[in-house]
Amino acid sequence: MAHEREQLQDSFISPGAIVLADCRAVTFETTADRVSEMSDNHKQPDNKTYIAKCAVLVKDEDSFAKAHIFAEQTAALGLNTIVFGSFDVACTWLGLSTIEMEQLVASIDV
Repeated sequence: MAHEREQLQDSFISPGAIVLADCRAVTFETTADRVSEMSDNHKQPDNKTYIAKCAVLVKDEDSFAKAHIFAEQTAALGLNTIVFGSFDVACTWLGLSTIEMEQLVASIDV
């Protein structure tokens, strides 16, 4: 959650940015209340940027359900979020090259 707050405060992220949140390697061991808390980050008046489109990429049904709660809650704030199980489809929806994004993701040292 701290990472998301940092992104929303980062003036180097262009307003109207598109985001690919690749959550395939994580497990969402959280509650619906914590998901709501994360969604609430997007309505803080001191945010320096806003996200135009967000593709959340997940690997399993439980993660999908929790990410879908986030998508529904942020939709009320004007954030266009869709949850995907396919990297290719998520990239296509964002208008990104799947090949370029695969190379970029592979180059990130986590």
